Amino acid sequence: MNLGKILCLLLFPGVVHAQTCCSGGVPMSSNIGFSTGEYQQLQYGLSYDYNRITRLYNEKVMLADNNRMRSTQSYILRAAYQWHRRFASELFIPIIRQARNIQTLNNGNDQEISLGLGDPAVLVAYDVFNKPKLNWTLGLGVRLPLGSFSQTNNQGLLLINDMQPGSGAFDLILRSALNFPIPNHPESILFFNVIHTQRGQNTRYLGSQTYQFGQELQLITGYSRNVYALKQIWPLALGLRYRHAGPDQLNRSKLSNTGGDWLFARLSLGYSFDPETQLQVGLESPFYSHVKGVQLSPDYIFNISLLGKIKFKKDEF
Repeated sequence: MNLGKILCLLLFPGVVHAQTCCSGGVPMSSNIGFSTGEYQQLQYGLSYDYNRITRLYNEKVMLADNNRMRSTQSYILRAAYQWHRRFASELFIPIIRQARNIQTLNNGNDQEISLGLGDPAVLVAYDVFNKPKLNWTLGLGVRLPLGSFSQTNNQGLLLINDMQPGSGAFDLILRSALNFPIPNHPESILFFNVIHTQRGQNTRYLGSQTYQFGQELQLITGYSRNVYALKQIWPLALGLRYRHAGPDQLNRSKLSNTGGDWLFARLSLGYSFDPETQLQVGLESPFYSHVKGVQLSPDYIFNISLLGKIKFKKDEF
C-alpha cells in the first residue's frame, strides 16, 4: 500500500476519501471573469456559492454509501475595473466555510468545520479582439496564499489540507474567453472559456513537508440570450463544464485517490433590476464522473450573485 492510501486511511478510518474533488472550495469557473466593460467602468459581484459533495465513487462506479457528506459554502466579493479600452484588472476575495460529516458505526456523528478567508486572486484581462462578430479576452492572474491552512478540529488536531480555507501556495491562473454573437440574433451569444490553474507548492505543510494540489483545467461552453417575458428581460444561459484535476502530490510523490474528470450541465437565469444591476441564479450538476481510486464527488453546485456596474467618467482614450 503506497503512502497516499496510508495517509487517507489514517485520516478517514473505514473509507479512502478524496482530497482533490473537494479541494479548492470555490469553483473559480463560475465566479471569475467579467464581460468586457466600458472604459473607466467598475463591475462588481457579490456571490453565494454552495457545493454539496456526497456521492462516493470508485473510478466511474457510484457506490451505495450515504454516510458521508461534504459541503463548501463560499461568500465571494469580485470587482473589475476597465482602466484602458483593452485592459481591465479583477479582484476575487472568498470567505469559505467547509463542513464534513461522517455517520459512525454506533450511529454517532463525526463532524469537522472550518471557516475563514480563502486565497484571494488578482488578474489582468486583455481584449485581444473586440468586434460585433467576435470578442476574445485573455487573462493572467495569481492566487495569493493569504488564507489559513492551520485550522484545527475540536480535539485540537490539524484539519487535512482540503478542509483548510487556504492552500498555502501561490497559484498561476490562465484564462481565455471567446464570445460569438449569432448573426441576425443580437441577443444570442455562443461562448467558450478555458481556465487553467497551475498549482504551486505549500512547503510548510505539517511544518516541514511539501504539498501540491493537482493541476486543474476547465473548459466551459454554452449558449446565452435575453428572454423577454412578463415585461421583463431574463438573461438565460445553458452550458457544459468539463473539469480535469491532476493528482495531488506529497513531497513530490503522487497521492492515490486524488484527481479525476467531471462533466457538468449548467443552467443560469438572471433578473435585471435596471440596465446596471442584475440578480443571477445558477445550478450545475455532474452527469459524468470518473475519479482516481475511491473519492467523494459533487452532487450539485448552486450559485446566486448580485452583479452591478458603475461608470465613473464618459471620456475615452
